[in-house]
Amino acid sequence: MDLMKKGVSGILKLIATIIVVVAVALALIFGYNMLQLFIFARGDYLLFVANGLSFLPIMIILFLIEYNYYNIKEKNTNKKKNKEVQAPKPSKARRIVKLIYATVIIGFIYIGITSYSILYKDSIKVASATKPAGIIYKYNDINKVKVGVKRIFDGSYSVYYKVIFNNGDKAELFHGSMFEEKGGRHEEILEKLDEQLKEQGVEKEANKKNFDKYASGLDKDFVSKVEKLFD
Repeated sequence: MDLMKKGVSGILKLIATIIVVVAVALALIFGYNMLQLFIFARGDYLLFVANGLSFLPIMIILFLIEYNYYNIKEKNTNKKKNKEVQAPKPSKARRIVKLIYATVIIGFIYIGITSYSILYKDSIKVASATKPAGIIYKYNDINKVKVGVKRIFDGSYSVYYKVIFNNGDKAELFHGSMFEEKGGRHEEILEKLDEQLKEQGVEKEANKKNFDKYASGLDKDFVSKVEKLFD
């Protein structure tokens, strides 16, 4: 009976832990995204796209939470067992390592939060770690559009819609870690932009290779709208 109770208790604790982890992760993603919008975007934005580097701060924060949680748990366990030993004063080398570690974490957070593109009705704001405030380009600064399908790290496929400006700078407006749309769905906003750029005579380089693999299992209405971006 005791074993059964312990087994049920363990399962309940595991389920509770999973729920807490998922809730914290979702809260971090939502809060982080809102923070980026609040700091960098004007209220009339159409589309906010953060690239893959934007996940770095969230991953680091989750790691730190988990690391500190287990450290605190271990200390509490030692206290209960009366096995707590006074920690030795950190050596100079260890303090330097901690300083480097903290600097790297802050650097990753900075790179992540400043990696984004924002689409407006007549312009696109592009930012990076070297240009955190971003540069605003008008639509007539766009030299070319590249559309295609690429294979990503998990073996699946993703569409990319890349605008390239006259100075060589670029903005990825489809494939991103996080995005926030306003005034329409992601693909619909890009469809309107694409039509406008066609009217301006902007060159497009479209490659539909692997599009069928990308579209497999997706909603047909969504796929048809995305497919228009390749026209």
